[in-house]
Amino acid sequence: MSCNCFNLPGYLKVAKKRKGIIISAIAVSLLLSLIFTAWRAMPPMYLSSCSIKFTSAPGEGGLLNRLLSMPADEIETQQAIMLSHDFLAGVAAKTLLIKPGMRADDPKVNDIIEDLRSRLSVEREGKADILRVKVVDKDPDHALKLAETLSSTLIKDYRDAHDKRLDEVIAHINEEHQATVDKLKAKEEVLERFIRENRLVSIDLEGEALFVKKNEIEGKAGKNNTVLEPELKKVNENIDLHMDKKIEFDRLKMEIESLRNISAFLEKKRQETMIRKAENPDDVRVVTPAQRAALPYNEPDYLKTVLSALIAGIILGLILTIIIEAIDHSAVLIEKLEKELKVRVIGIIPGVEQKDLASGKPDSGKRGGAAPSAEQSIALVTHFAPGTLVSESFRGLRANIQAALHDGKIKSIAVTGSYPGEGRSTVAVNLSIGLAQAGLRTLLVGSDITNPDLAAWFSLDESPGLTDILLGSSQWEETVKTVTEMIIGGMTLDRIMLTPGLDKLNIITRGALPEKQGELLGTKGFSEFLDAVKSAYDIVILDSTPVISSADAATLAAKVDGTIVVYNPAQVSMRALKRTLTQLSRVRSNIIGITLNCVRSGLIPQALREKYARREVRDSEMHAPVKKKNIAKTIIPLAAIIIIAALCWQRDLIFKERTATTVPELVKAPEKALEKKPLKPETPEIKPDDADIPASKAPVGIAVEKSVATEAVDQKQPEVAPGPPAPAETETVFIYQEGRFPYSVYLGSFNSTSQAKRAIDHFAKSGIASFWVKVNLGEKGIWYRVYSGEFTDKEGAEAFINEKAIKDGEIRKAPYAVYTGGFTDRAALEGVASILKENDYSPYIIADENFDNLLNGAFVTKAGAEELSAELNALGIANKVVLR
Repeated sequence: MSCNCFNLPGYLKVAKKRKGIIISAIAVSLLLSLIFTAWRAMPPMYLSSCSIKFTSAPGEGGLLNRLLSMPADEIETQQAIMLSHDFLAGVAAKTLLIKPGMRADDPKVNDIIEDLRSRLSVEREGKADILRVKVVDKDPDHALKLAETLSSTLIKDYRDAHDKRLDEVIAHINEEHQATVDKLKAKEEVLERFIRENRLVSIDLEGEALFVKKNEIEGKAGKNNTVLEPELKKVNENIDLHMDKKIEFDRLKMEIESLRNISAFLEKKRQETMIRKAENPDDVRVVTPAQRAALPYNEPDYLKTVLSALIAGIILGLILTIIIEAIDHSAVLIEKLEKELKVRVIGIIPGVEQKDLASGKPDSGKRGGAAPSAEQSIALVTHFAPGTLVSESFRGLRANIQAALHDGKIKSIAVTGSYPGEGRSTVAVNLSIGLAQAGLRTLLVGSDITNPDLAAWFSLDESPGLTDILLGSSQWEETVKTVTEMIIGGMTLDRIMLTPGLDKLNIITRGALPEKQGELLGTKGFSEFLDAVKSAYDIVILDSTPVISSADAATLAAKVDGTIVVYNPAQVSMRALKRTLTQLSRVRSNIIGITLNCVRSGLIPQALREKYARREVRDSEMHAPVKKKNIAKTIIPLAAIIIIAALCWQRDLIFKERTATTVPELVKAPEKALEKKPLKPETPEIKPDDADIPASKAPVGIAVEKSVATEAVDQKQPEVAPGPPAPAETETVFIYQEGRFPYSVYLGSFNSTSQAKRAIDHFAKSGIASFWVKVNLGEKGIWYRVYSGEFTDKEGAEAFINEKAIKDGEIRKAPYAVYTGGFTDRAALEGVASILKENDYSPYIIADENFDNLLNGAFVTKAGAEELSAELNALGIANKVVLR
């Protein structure tokens, strides 16, 4: 049943019709934008900045340059110094932000320093040794003064530190020089004493004289050296003694010379250092001086503000137009039909496309066989895709028809409409399949002689059929077609067996098209045929022609036991529907009810909660003109919410953020371990009807809602009392499977929600999803514990700690939590989660096979969870204390 509800001309007509809403939305958006801008307008802030360059001390290496050279991380060091408390305190004192006489421990002093730090940005320019200092202030002169004071203070402190290092170097050189001088003096005294003791006048001449004397003695002795031998021996001894003195003398002279050289070197370096100190070195300087700002840096961009408000207004107007159209054709439409036309709405069938059928098809991969065509899949949706919403809607229609069949007075039903294209044949076919699936022997008759579809959809031959019966060429028994003819016609057995029940359905097609159609349905033969098939089948469904475009519809409606009118609000006006009902009333047709067809699926949930199986579905498109007087109370607050959301988004475009702020380092507050008491397992309360509701049928929300209308759809209860459906009574059954994940990893405790949220952001950067839990520790006050993960046992938690490399992670058993819903729709889950977050709660998700379960908290005791449950109940949020 293809429903091409979207068409651009239709939407353009709607926009033109409701142009007043669009223009009003634009005007309101512009007005509120200006009001919001004026209300939230920041005072003008002026930016002043300067650049400071650091240069390493030149040199050739050695001790002095090692002591004076710049460390590799000097830029980072200076950056940290400028943001330090002591440095900013000095700057604040110089600029009189801190008044004279204020004590350092005064809380106001700390507030002043933190305010200055929030308005200060210190960044390194690329990889260069340059710091860019930016400061903002309400007064441009004060901003300039702050920038100049910051740069001058940094340069002065840097040079003071440089001079201090120079003084330390000079002191070290003086110490070394004095020690060298003392050693030199001592060595000179030793040499002088050595010369005196040994009476050395000229050690070299004395040695030369000894060698001369030795040579003379050796010359005189000749061959007879016995007489002179004692004298020669004595001379040799004097020579050896003189050599020892010579060696000692030279050693002392060398030591003295070395000490004199060291002393001279140290004196030279001392002079160089003193000269460098006196030179006022240029190793740090301002390369870009601060300038007085002429204009505020946060001046509003009015053009962008107006453009963004204009765009927001147009979008808001279109959204409101669509919402008004949508709401006008959902709850209002049903109420209007039943109140004004005095006719029950017995079915609401959503529009469906081929892509919507994929999730509802049975698994036929193992059976093989060719897949049905797109047209066939949509036309026979209850057979080929029984798990879809449209099939469920047809089962709801079937339930209401079964109620009408209960007394046995209705055995033949004609399905008609106002104009062609409303889906009459599709409704007739799927209603027939649904009745056959419920076990009723069903006959489907193609009585639309001008535009037949049944033969093509069921892979059947058109002839013989109804016209052959009425013209007398065939008996009606000979024209009945079953699954055998479907198989012969090309529908495979695999496709027929996809869903049970098709064997209970018999079909009579239109038959051969006669040359003169005449009023075949008004003949006596048709009445006799109708009486015969009514006695042979439990129910007979006739696919009729439209009432307004064909006289056969009224003729047929007068002969059958009941008539169903198909109404497509996207294509047919209310006036045409009234005309159709009037014509049927003239022939005294028994109108069973109206079936809304091709309704946008986004409108189905509200209608189904009021009428049928309470299922939530996807969004599609639909439009039809209906008055809006009953929805003003809904539209106004909705429009206000959308406008505020759009303006909050726009707020980011109004001012240009240029101030860099520093985020203090995350500090984990210590918390003493709590005494753990043994936990008794808690068995959740289960109502007697819980077992009757399958988890796979659970809708979005905290509970499965079981209604009278849903029970009427169940094949096990086909008999329902006639009359209009009563309001559905619901019972709440919780669906969370408890006691599976009692363990979590404890990451730390904090004494404020802001610190806990910053901790969660911090862990998220490391890929660790976490949540916080508020606990009351009595005298210790309120604390916020941060946990991560949900685990069945300690081994799983330990594996998680190792995988994420969590250093201080602690495994804790916190089995109690507060359950706030099981969801199949992500948007609905995020909606509930956002409400909880807005109220300063930290929800988390435990996913099941069919649901995403939203929980809050992780408590050691049940009392803690009950306290949180009471808070949520006070906010109107449905919940239940569970074992995780």
